[in-house]
Amino acid sequence: MSNEQFPTQFSKTLFALIDERGWSQSLFSSKVGISESCISRIISGKPRIPNEELFLKILEQFPKKIDKKVLTAARCKDSAIGPAKEYVRVSVV
Repeated sequence: MSNEQFPTQFSKTLFALIDERGWSQSLFSSKVGISESCISRIISGKPRIPNEELFLKILEQFPKKIDKKVLTAARCKDSAIGPAKEYVRVSVV
């Protein structure tokens, strides 16, 4: 998939992590406990930023600390919208 299909940094990052593990969207959705169509919407960037409860369920599927950090940073970057977005910088430490 090209980057143009991912409207958010979070959706791009989540897709990459799922793909790295060889998981299907169906398998991942069952791990998270939500419908496959919900995961499909998240990967397409709708909703732009998953709510806190869903975000935490997604994070639980990735035991590596670095994966959690990368997903959190991506979510924060997507929050940096509007006229002050150039003042927001996110890094993974």
